[in-house]
Amino acid sequence: MTNVNQSTANWRLFGGGGLALGGFLYALTYILERDGSYDTSWLGVISLAIVGLGFFFVAYGQTGSNGAVGASTTGKLALYATSGLFLLDALLRILVHEGSAVDSKALDILQLAMVLALAWAAYEVSKKAVATENAGIALFGVAAWAALVQILNWAGGYGWWQAFVLGLSILATGVLYINNKPDTA
Repeated sequence: MTNVNQSTANWRLFGGGGLALGGFLYALTYILERDGSYDTSWLGVISLAIVGLGFFFVAYGQTGSNGAVGASTTGKLALYATSGLFLLDALLRILVHEGSAVDSKALDILQLAMVLALAWAAYEVSKKAVATENAGIALFGVAAWAALVQILNWAGGYGWWQAFVLGLSILATGVLYINNKPDTA
């Protein structure tokens, strides 16, 4: 059996890589969508699914007990909830793309749940302190920006650039997780 410790845990690579790739694709979706000449619905679905899988690996790590929250049950629940909600959002976007009627109130509730799950996950990651300071705090930025984007969406002031910046914030969080170096002192 391999001895996995904080310095060898692959949550940084798989989880951070998933967040970075998903964030990049999410931002790219809104750049391409901006001029209206591209159908980016599938790119958006793929990006959300990759972000969802990224959050799963941030929670699970390599062995199930060495992710960004260690063996913390509440931390794993927060990250698994976030992962599941991103995957559910991807599924709902597939249904909308295929012509199914999805109630806008259900989408609003899902978006609110995603913001709350992001905030909970950010709190748990920061509390456990497996991720270094910047990597631990970065998820708070994603949660705060996601909340702002949702408020702007409800107020009718939503534009492509808010979603683009949300994608960049997820990308930055992923990069910080990839580059996370444990405190060896």
